[in-house]
Amino acid sequence: PFEVNVDKATGDASKVTAKGPGIELVGNVANKPTYFDIYTAGAGTGDVTAMIRDPQNRQNSVEVMMEDKGDGVYRCTYRPTQAG
Repeated sequence: PFEVNVDKATGDASKVTAKGPGIELVGNVANKPTYFDIYTAGAGTGDVTAMIRDPQNRQNSVEVMMEDKGDGVYRCTYRPTQAG
């Protein structure tokens, strides 16, 4: 007998979409919470992450909360701290 290690199938990020007010070009206000939903159904396995950049293109300046809503939907909530 032989011992074999089998990895999980890799996900397909091209099948992931995002929708919601938090990714619209207009309508978001500094210091007011907003959100967007990430749809992963049919994309396979993998980690879901989101990165928000501030107007100076810096990441990690805004806290991001990710919530698993079930059925391959994740809600990303954040509070933009600056206009721009």
